[in-house]
Amino acid sequence: VELPFKYTSILRELWENGELQPQWNSQVEEVRVIKMLNKNTMINYQISAPAAGGLVTQRDFVAVIRIEKEGEDTYWFSFCSIDYSGMQKHSDYVRGIHMPGSGFKLQMAPDDPNKTIFTWIMFADMKFGFIPKSIINKLLPSQIKLYYENLNLRMASL
Repeated sequence: VELPFKYTSILRELWENGELQPQWNSQVEEVRVIKMLNKNTMINYQISAPAAGGLVTQRDFVAVIRIEKEGEDTYWFSFCSIDYSGMQKHSDYVRGIHMPGSGFKLQMAPDDPNKTIFTWIMFADMKFGFIPKSIINKLLPSQIKLYYENLNLRMASL
């Protein structure tokens, strides 16, 4: 999707202010940096909000998140779930898994340096269990669209 903001501004908001996400993203209840490993890599904990009127219960995720610059106009925001001794599974949540290769690609729009091509790459095991695939196939695109709408509103407010 194309967003009307600089890719560096979006990256800064997601990386430096990620813990504020529950203030603007209705799909997230908590985001916490567990440990900064270096300036480009962190261990992160996130709890999702319930979805589909409560049919989809809350998920939590523990992941390594890394940002990397590619060329002059692209950043990769990659995440992969890990087992971390300080963050055991919580009985109130289903532990979701981000597979290697998950993340965001933030690229300056070729026709306008003040716009970003935002690509979401999702390889996840959300552990949906017995929820019918027809519901999941409707839910996921609407959740991604809602994320873009929430991010767009957040960036416009800064």
